[in-house]
Amino acid sequence: MAELQGNAGAAVAEAADHLGTTLVELTAVPGVGKAAKSGVENLVDTAVDQARKDARKDISPQSNVDGEMIGQDGPTYSGVRSGENAVTDKTLIDEIRSIPKGQRPDPSEYFSASQIESHLAQFDNGASRLMSQKNFDKYGIAQIDGSSFVMTRNDADRLLATANGDGRAMEEALGLPDKFFSDGNELVRIDIPKPRELNIRMPSGNEAGANPKWIPGGRLPDDSLEAVIDTGDIAENQYLFYNINF
Repeated sequence: MAELQGNAGAAVAEAADHLGTTLVELTAVPGVGKAAKSGVENLVDTAVDQARKDARKDISPQSNVDGEMIGQDGPTYSGVRSGENAVTDKTLIDEIRSIPKGQRPDPSEYFSASQIESHLAQFDNGASRLMSQKNFDKYGIAQIDGSSFVMTRNDADRLLATANGDGRAMEEALGLPDKFFSDGNELVRIDIPKPRELNIRMPSGNEAGANPKWIPGGRLPDDSLEAVIDTGDIAENQYLFYNINF
């Protein structure tokens, strides 16, 4: 459907160009005065301009081959290539990451509402936050802006089993600096059974905890799902705490 509409728009624009060429040729006919020629040329320019605008305007928003909405009501970042949840268009990823932190677009500008909901629904069985004991003791669960990055509980289970006590493997999977879990910086796990109570959302990359390894689309470097919740005022009965032994 999108292709057919694109062809229709192109046809209208082509017709406008053809009209312009035809009318301009008329001004070359002997006997047509200079003033008349100027008037016709201006009329042609205006008509062609309007025809092109109409061609673009008449293309209604439709889904492209990847299911993303395009058209006048679609996202600003229509180049998204979505699987079920991920942004996989490297150009788009690089574009968003190049924007200074604090100015990056909301994910709703490059994902449809249904895609975002599909992503967040993966956290309905619980979310988990893996962090250092040192940071937990010093700051608590939340970052300075009151937010926390979380992964799904299932992904946390899988990651811990796969890493099998390898701190470096954990750092790479979570996008953390080298030696983050070394030098006595022990790992703790925070489980949040009901993240919907804490304003769960897809990360924008503007969060205090977003580092240079952040990836647009709610994914970690190992392709685990990622989301953000508000934990500045989290109650003790809203999370479970575990020490992880390497």
